[in-house]
Amino acid sequence: CNATKLPSESRRASFKLGTRLLKIFEREPAFTLPAQWYEKIKTGEAQGHYCIAFGLLANAMDASKEDTLTAFYYNAATAFITNAVKLIPLGQQDGQEMLMSLFPEIQVLARLNVCPDSSRIGYCCSGFDIRSMQHEHLYSRLYMS
Repeated sequence: CNATKLPSESRRASFKLGTRLLKIFEREPAFTLPAQWYEKIKTGEAQGHYCIAFGLLANAMDASKEDTLTAFYYNAATAFITNAVKLIPLGQQDGQEMLMSLFPEIQVLARLNVCPDSSRIGYCCSGFDIRSMQHEHLYSRLYMS
């Protein structure tokens, strides 16, 4: 996860989100593996990347891989659209319509990634990474990179 998140701000955000997600379920008896991982994060033995926390919790809930990927992608799309609604004068209704229009694509993406091509693991969007790293050093920003 560290290797695929080149911008330092993206890595820190992933740690924070993952740690917060695990903390929500810390005291739930059914979530022993996520709780053990959370303890390792607190002692510095592990890092709390969001995607790992999400996967551990999905496993604890006995979710299928396709359902887990669908939920993960849907959550990512929701975050992007929420930011777009705030930055581009879009109404909430517009944002909801955008999200609903993406759902068929999210389902296809999840289906295609149930068995990913191992030669493509670690692919990234270098242009996005470069812009994120540049954004980290701007004087004035609306959001973290």
